[in-house]
Amino acid sequence: MNRYYETMFRPVKEHGGVVSNLAGDSMLAIWVSGTPDAALRDKACLAAIDINRAVHGLYGPSEPHRLNTRIGLHYGDIFLGNIGGGDHYQHSVMGDIVNTASRIEGLNKHLGTRVLVSAEVIDRLGGLLSRELGGFRLKGKTSAIVIHELVCRLEEADGNQRAGCAMFAEALPPSGSGPGT
Repeated sequence: MNRYYETMFRPVKEHGGVVSNLAGDSMLAIWVSGTPDAALRDKACLAAIDINRAVHGLYGPSEPHRLNTRIGLHYGDIFLGNIGGGDHYQHSVMGDIVNTASRIEGLNKHLGTRVLVSAEVIDRLGGLLSRELGGFRLKGKTSAIVIHELVCRLEEADGNQRAGCAMFAEALPPSGSGPGT
């Protein structure tokens, strides 16, 4: 587990993020600014791509204890501070964004994907290849959230990846008009 966590921590730190919490085999990382900053969303996406690549390279083909690493990214306001009561407090992150990111991460299992991001994360970011998967009504949400699969850096994309994303986009109904929206 230490080797696994080290593999995941490195890209977070390299891209200016902070590991906020660990629970079981999962990690919560944050990129924080007092004002909206598209550069932080870009750094989080690059870290996600690098984590996916690094964890995939961590295991050999016959590794018996392979963990299925799934990543979910969302963007918005959080509460960051000391949370607790009585004689127990811990520095933590709270807010709807944390729950939504967790639900997005869990959606990977149902879709057979590894890295999913909300439209709020990917909005107006360049240099990334992604494919919109549609609107999904996540547990605890009243409205659908548009989800994208984050594939890779644009300069690393091969012709098959680009063509596959383009074909998928053609087949997908416009955002907000499909089932679950």
